[in-house]
Amino acid sequence: NEYLWDISDCCSHKTNDFFALMRALFGYTATPTFVEAAAYIMYWLLVIALFVYRHNKGTLVDKDLSKYEEEESNPNPTYELSLADPSIKENRESEDTCSDDSREVIEGKGGETLKAAL
Repeated sequence: NEYLWDISDCCSHKTNDFFALMRALFGYTATPTFVEAAAYIMYWLLVIALFVYRHNKGTLVDKDLSKYEEEESNPNPTYELSLADPSIKENRESEDTCSDDSREVIEGKGGETLKAAL
């Protein structure tokens, strides 16, 4: 096995910490053989091809993102509110300090209404 190139004078992992890190992370060598270079190139081509394939297929991440896409497509989402504690309804009626033009009325499941200040 002959070296394809030899750049160990300037870019050796033995004398330069950056190239030592590149060797640890990516398998860098300053004097690769044909087999090493071909295997390295084929590996990264396979990784990139799988990445592109999964991205195009929509399976790059495992999370179900459909609910997030649904929220983004609906500019006016609706939310359900319930008044579980009856004292909240009593306090709301007794401490009504909002003006009529700055509130929104939301009806709950049991017919209760909740006025929210905007």
